[in-house]
Amino acid sequence: MAGIEDKYGGKGPQIRSRFMSRSKDKAIASPTPSGLSEQQKREIAKEEYRANPENKGQISNLSLSSTNIGLNIINNLIIDSAKTNTLISLVSLQKGDSLNSIIINNYNGSSAAATVGLHWSHGDQSRLTPSITSGVVTVTKGAELIYLFSGSIPYLAGVDLSEMLKIPFTDVSKPIYFYIVSSIAGPTITYSTTSV
Repeated sequence: MAGIEDKYGGKGPQIRSRFMSRSKDKAIASPTPSGLSEQQKREIAKEEYRANPENKGQISNLSLSSTNIGLNIINNLIIDSAKTNTLISLVSLQKGDSLNSIIINNYNGSSAAATVGLHWSHGDQSRLTPSITSGVVTVTKGAELIYLFSGSIPYLAGVDLSEMLKIPFTDVSKPIYFYIVSSIAGPTITYSTTSV
């Protein structure tokens, strides 16, 4: 290729500028040991942070006991044919407990919509006697039963009641009892509580 000249040859043997200097990066004061995983490096950084006397006021020394932090419990209930049109005790909250979420999902063998009702009550529950028709509590005697949710849930659909439960059932001041009723077998109820 006689027509192509070496355009870099005339500039001399030095490739980089004379004024560019390559010094060590001053941002890294002390190098971290090589061969450690990212998690180990984070743990070392945490220990160094905690050892610094300036950070002592920012570090919490709470112990993980049941008096300081509640235990989050997740549980479920599947309504079978023996429990249809029956008031089923779902969960009981004691003083200080919280109900975080309830998710109701309708998956059943008959591909039908389910009428589901969620209720709560307080006080003496020993004399509670409800009358139930097609998944709906029509009359209650012996104790007050309050509707929280009632509706027809289509097949393969679900209802998340978490937002509705956040405020009224957090750190309750007295024992609260939750009940569920369904018109057909199959719906699944998943719930989360925090106990202290």
